[in-house]
Amino acid sequence: MSNSKGDKFFDAPYVDELLRMNTELLAELWIVKDRLLVLERVVCEKLEIDRDEIDRFVPDGPFAEELDSEREVMMKKVMHAPFAEDDRRVETILETYLGKGARKVE
Repeated sequence: MSNSKGDKFFDAPYVDELLRMNTELLAELWIVKDRLLVLERVVCEKLEIDRDEIDRFVPDGPFAEELDSEREVMMKKVMHAPFAEDDRRVETILETYLGKGARKVE
C-alpha cells in the first residue's frame, strides 16, 4: 500500500496494488452493509414486514437492469483501484502486466 507521498511498502509492486484494491473493496462493502442494515431495520419497523419478505424478493425488469449497471460500476471501481495513481487505460494496464504487444482493446 502507498502512503500519501506515493511511497511503496513492498518490493513487488503488485502487492501494494492488491492491498489498495482490498482496502477499496472493504470500504465499499462496509458502506453498503451499514446502509443496508439501517434501511432494513427502518423498512421492517415502519411497514411492519418480516425480513424474510425482503430475502424472497427477486428483482426483474428495469430494476434488475439498474442492479446490473450498479454492479458494473462497483466492479470497475474495485478493479481499477490498483491503478488509481497510474494511467487507468486498459491498454496501459495490459502492457504493464503482460508486456509490449499485449492485446489491444477495441
